This record gives sequence, structure tokens and C-alpha cells, in this order.
Amino acid sequence: MKRLIIRIASTVSLILLVSCGGGGGGTAVTPTTPVPPTTPGGPGTTTVVVSPTSTAAITAIVLTPPSATQHWGKTVQVQTSPTNSAGAAVSGFGITYASSDTNIATVNATGLVTLLNPGAANVTATAGSVSSNVSAITVKGFAAISLAVAAKDNCVLDDTRTEIICWGDGYPINGNLPLQLEYPSPLKLNMGQIPDGTTLKQVLPGFSHSCALTDAGAAYCWAGAATGDAVAIAAMGTGSQAPTSQPALVLRGEMPNEVTFIKLAQGFRSTCGVGSDGNIYCWGSVAGIPRTATGFTSSTNFYTVPTKLIGGVKFVDVAIGTNRSCALSEAGQLYCGRTGNTGIGNSGNAGTLTLVVSPVSEVPANVKFVKLKSESSQGDFMIALGDDGWVYSYGTGFGRRFGNGSSAFVGTDKPTRVGQGDIPIGVKIKDFSPGGIAGAHCVVGDNGKAYCWSAAYFGSLGDGNLADHEALLPQLVLQGQVPAGVALVTIGCGTYHCAAIGSDRKTYAWGFKEGAAIGGTVSVAVPTLINRVGN
Repeated sequence: MKRLIIRIASTVSLILLVSCGGGGGGTAVTPTTPVPPTTPGGPGTTTVVVSPTSTAAITAIVLTPPSATQHWGKTVQVQTSPTNSAGAAVSGFGITYASSDTNIATVNATGLVTLLNPGAANVTATAGSVSSNVSAITVKGFAAISLAVAAKDNCVLDDTRTEIICWGDGYPINGNLPLQLEYPSPLKLNMGQIPDGTTLKQVLPGFSHSCALTDAGAAYCWAGAATGDAVAIAAMGTGSQAPTSQPALVLRGEMPNEVTFIKLAQGFRSTCGVGSDGNIYCWGSVAGIPRTATGFTSSTNFYTVPTKLIGGVKFVDVAIGTNRSCALSEAGQLYCGRTGNTGIGNSGNAGTLTLVVSPVSEVPANVKFVKLKSESSQGDFMIALGDDGWVYSYGTGFGRRFGNGSSAFVGTDKPTRVGQGDIPIGVKIKDFSPGGIAGAHCVVGDNGKAYCWSAAYFGSLGDGNLADHEALLPQLVLQGQVPAGVALVTIGCGTYHCAAIGSDRKTYAWGFKEGAAIGGTVSVAVPTLINRVGN
């Protein structure tokens, strides 16, 4: 029962109560209590107060916005504009919202759409037998092909490869944001000089500077706006004497005009890129960067534009340590050059990249290296992936870092096979990451599982234990919040934490809360979903 109350202002007040039938099959409306007479608007005026109207009066519903695009973890508010046959707005009725795919997006009774997973879903509204137009919701992910971790910083590319999203202690965060603050919510970076719509191949956060590589082979770097570190500024490669807080184009330096970058590597205060000509070009501090002609070994010397290294062979990968740089040749051989008194390779060959020749090596003679990574913080530890699907570690530091069962304080000049540990026989390694000097080192197998070893400060082993402990051989990372059926595809480790991207294109992190590196302010000892975007 619905009631229409009409009050006519005249010398005699008349209140007429009329019963009206419902209809239209819409949401049932509870009868309202009688509405008291309103104050007259003046002689001859008529005020009509209408209780919730029958849906039979509605002939059209316009749903806005007609389309929306936003990252998962965010929300979108849709609005309805119902009208009657005369085109006049109608209000006070029940309405029902629906999503075409509740795995992608859900919608509540007020039209608030919650975005759950990357993909597309259509939201509609109905009242009785009348349906609205479609509001097409596109849900973007923020993890697709690339994850990079450095110390307490993390950066990923979104699923369009046109946006960079970072979180952590603030160093890779550009724009006008304050430096050295914690950013637990992933933030989209300003793209600076990177042209709109440019697709990206790689992003690398760093301690004092960060860089990105485009599909076209152009490099862009930036540094903290408040930094006064001349070496960090030089590591941008822009030839500038001042820091640039948003991505700026790296100058060509000694690179020929026809040469582009195919891969970048980040150091503490240096950057190197593999050129399409097979040469390696570096800029920033020369500590760990052998110089072409002069062979400088002093860390007081640095280069503000890309500078060619001595090599003599065609290279396909490069990694930078504090006291040495290493590269992989097209033939799958390891070359290193070093400065100072630590590192591996052939002693005394600072200033050149020289083939690493070990009298005893745990790398089978027929195995070639296909990928190379250095640890994410200061140090001299690296891991290489062989074409046999296994990883080999080498460098300086505690033996526990090598994952071969040893806990001795010893380094090695010989690539050492990482032990089997919990990794099932037959599983091949798809991705890997050395961690910090006191953190875990991890791999991801083709079975979609992660395995870590070394020190486990603050839960970086991902085994559910936040207390400090060690694993001398690879041990399984627990499932945590990774859904059943989701495989881990790439991994990165920092000083005290690790992060991984799943086949669901979501990012999961575990370890110590310091610097908000795990996307939160509470340490976690198992993979935990990073489920929000801060802007």
C-alpha cells in the first residue's frame, strides 16, 4: 500500500488520502508513515509529497559512467538516472545492481563497484522489468611482466606496460613526494620525459637512483629531488649537474647513434646497459665499472654519460656489484672485472672484463649461462642461471649464502652449484634473485613454487617464522595468501624481504616491515597479497 498526500493551501485546509496500487515487480517498498502537512508556500500553491513510487512509472534507466578504467583494489561509484515516459526524473524506488563477472568486480546495493582482479566486467541496474545501459568496467592490474627489488624498494610494470608502480622506503618514488619516507601503498609514478603511451620493458629501483627501459631501447633515469650526491646524479646518465626527480632521457655518450639498449642493470651508484651491438655501456661511479681506456679504480671518479667497457666479445647480460661488474657473453661464458681487493675473476684485471677461469668449477662443461643477477644491496654476491635449468652462486661472504649446505665464512672464485634442498628432482629454475647481505636468496621453479635459503632475518625465508634463523639449502616458501592454483612466475629479494608475481598478475611479499618494503607496516613471514594502489 502506497499513499499520496496532497495538501491544498486555501482558506480551508483539506488533506486527502488516496490508496494506490503497486506494480512493476520491483523491490518491495515498506509503506511510509503519514506525512504531516507542510508549511504553505503561499496563497494558491500546491505541495505534493510522494512516497516511494511504483516501478511501473519507470520507463528508462541511464547508468553512469558508461565506462571506467581503474586499478584493482580500488572502487568505482556508478549512479542511476531513472525517467518516466515523459522523460521526467523519477525517484524513491528500489533498484538492483549486478556485475557480469563477480570475480573481476562486485557491486553493492548503493552502486559502489569493488575491483577485485584484472579484467573486464559490465555493471547494470534494474528496477522491475526496466534495465539500464551497461557501465563497462575495465580493471587494470599493476603487475605483468616485470618486478624489480632493491634493498627496501619495489617496482613493477602494470599490465599495459605503460605505467610504473612502486612502493617501499621512497627512493624510487619520483615527482614532488618527500624523500626517505615509507610508502606502503603502491604508487603510480609520474612518467617525466617518457612519452605518453610508451611501452616499457624493464624498471629498476635503486638506492639513490632508478631507471626504466622502453621497448624501443631508450633508457630513462631519475634521482631523489633532495639528494646532493654527485655520484648518484651522475648515475642518471643525463649529463646533468642536478638531480632529476622524474624520468629523464639517458644521453648517448659513447654509444653509436644506431645502438639501443636491450637490458639495464642497476648498481649502488651506477648503471650499466647492454647495447644492441653487444657492448656494455656504463655511467655513474667507476667502483665496479671497469673503464675503457684509463682503467680507473678510484671510487672518486665517475661518468655522467654512458661509457663503453673493454670486453672484446658480444655480451647479452650484465650485473653490477660494489667492487666488480660481471657480464655474460653470447656464448654463455662469464666475464668479470673488479676493483679493490674483493670479488671474483682473475686477480689484477681491474679495468677490463675478463673471462672467469676456475681450476675447479661446479658448472658442467656443457652448460652455458643464460641469465645473471647481482644482490640488491651493497656487496659482491651474484647468481647465474645455466641452460640446464639450475643456478650457480659465487662471490664473497658467508658460505650459507651459496645454498650448498655450507655455513663457513668463505667466498669463492668458482661458480658453486646451489643445493637441491626442498626443490623436487626434475624441477627447473625459471627465475631467481640474490637478496641483501643479510637477507634470503630465492628461486622460482617451473612448478610455480618459490624456494629460499641463507639468513632469514625477520621472516625473509617465507617459511612462517619471523625469528632469526638460517637455511643452508633451498627450502619451500609457504603458500600464504597465494591462492591455490596460482603459480609464482618471477621473484625479487631485498635487504630483509622478498616479493613475487603470481600467474594471477598480483604481487605477494614477505619479510620485514622496515621501509614498508612488504607493502605494509607489519612484518609477515609468508607471502601476503599487496592489495591496494595508493593513487
